[in-house]
Amino acid sequence: MKRHHKRMIGALGLCLFLSASAMITIGITNAKYVNADDTSMSAELMDFDIGFTLEYSSVGTQHTVTSGELADSHGVTRLTADEYGTLKMLVDYTGEGKCCYRFRLTESWQHTENGRDIITPKELSDYTLAEGLYDNRSDDGYIYACSALSGTSTSFEVITGCTPGEDAADLISEDDGSEFVDISVELEAVQWNRAKEIWGFTQFPWEEDVT
Repeated sequence: MKRHHKRMIGALGLCLFLSASAMITIGITNAKYVNADDTSMSAELMDFDIGFTLEYSSVGTQHTVTSGELADSHGVTRLTADEYGTLKMLVDYTGEGKCCYRFRLTESWQHTENGRDIITPKELSDYTLAEGLYDNRSDDGYIYACSALSGTSTSFEVITGCTPGEDAADLISEDDGSEFVDISVELEAVQWNRAKEIWGFTQFPWEEDVT
């Protein structure tokens, strides 16, 4: 289980990524292989699709928001602080193609002042992650799956718990404390053997930690 390194983020950083929803690379790709006798043959890689579901409870009622529904609401869902404390995220994979994926949640914590929504500077939230994930938010904002998906359509939890970061210690007034959060999610899936190239790595971040 990985934990992130806390850092303080202000209004500007929070605003930059707020409109993101789901960025998904899918499709069928032709690949060429060469056997030991140098005889060429072509093979077709299988297709895949990937999405996500957010789950939370409000006053004892369970709610779900899918990636499609989030796209219909301009990519943002708003939760109270209590609702956020129950938040979980699932990845929904369909198809048979082998793919790597990464995701990030952008959180804009706010309070209401004179009828206006005002951003409250806050430390990064602490996520409880499922096994097999690597928290690289301190470098590029993303959480990565360390193993590729393939073969069977499935839905599984990737975030099992969320704890909000602390409000900035130097708020002008206690009334500036955070009251609710706007959340957007960006999920990317790419063909497994092109992930490093597309994401700009020579080694994946978790491989660098081992060496």
